[in-house]
Amino acid sequence: MADIITFVLHDILKISTTLISHYPTVQDKLLYLILIPHIILLLFIYAFSKALVARILGGHKAIESVLLFVVYIYLIYSGIYGTVLIPLFISSFLLLLIIGIGFFVLELFFSWTRRQQFGILTREVASRVAQKYGKSKAFEKVEEEISNLKKEIALVTQKRDQAQAAGNIYMANRYQIELDNLEKRLRELEKLRDSL
Repeated sequence: MADIITFVLHDILKISTTLISHYPTVQDKLLYLILIPHIILLLFIYAFSKALVARILGGHKAIESVLLFVVYIYLIYSGIYGTVLIPLFISSFLLLLIIGIGFFVLELFFSWTRRQQFGILTREVASRVAQKYGKSKAFEKVEEEISNLKKEIALVTQKRDQAQAAGNIYMANRYQIELDNLEKRLRELEKLRDSL
């Protein structure tokens, strides 16, 4: 069993024998030289391939998969994985874990608050406008904002339809998400107009 592990680590993954000797047990070798670095490596390669293909082609699953596979094979067989990436990933794993948990917690709280605060913000803006200009001015401002928002919705709908016609599903989905947000904002403004 140990010979197979040494063969995989030294001959296939091209990890130096001095680095392999730092981890005496098979479990340590599997955890610190294969599992943790591969998880980090695959996450980075996945993000790289997704971003690169999205910028160049607007998103294409098959090319993303091929690029991910080619970059992975290149990093392994060029020796970059065993000489550069393993020590880097092992030394920075705890830092990456803390940063990841921090971003998770921030996203958890701020995405919820953004949704709540947008409704509070629109009510607050409307009440201040009503106090300053009177109800008729506030009503006109809200009407103008609704009109502008309807124009923007029409423009985004047209862009989404063009993306769908061109077969660019990624951009069509992005426009659909933007369209959903704009329609939600429109409904809130119409409720605000009705309350004035």
